[in-house]
Amino acid sequence: MPNPELTKTLMSKVGGIGGFGASESKSVITLTKNTYFPGEKLHVNIDYDGASCKKSVKSFKIKLVRFVHCLSGKKGTGKPCLTHE
Repeated sequence: MPNPELTKTLMSKVGGIGGFGASESKSVITLTKNTYFPGEKLHVNIDYDGASCKKSVKSFKIKLVRFVHCLSGKKGTGKPCLTHE
C-alpha cells in the first residue's frame, strides 16, 4: 500500500471550450519517495480514470517544486534562517 503522504488525488475538467462541455476526470498520482536530488530519476505512478471523458488523454505533464531549508544553531535545535522555493 502506498504512503498516503506521497499520494495526491486530482479531479479536473478535460476538454471543452472555455469550461463549457468539459467532462470530469480523476487521477491518482503516487511518488515512490519524498526526497529527490538533482539528476536523480523520478518514478511516478499515475492512475487515470477518464471513463466519463469523450476524448482520450494523450500525455501528462508533471512539475516538481524544490524547497531549500537552511538551519542555524546546534544539531537538533536549529532555527530556520532561510526557506526558499
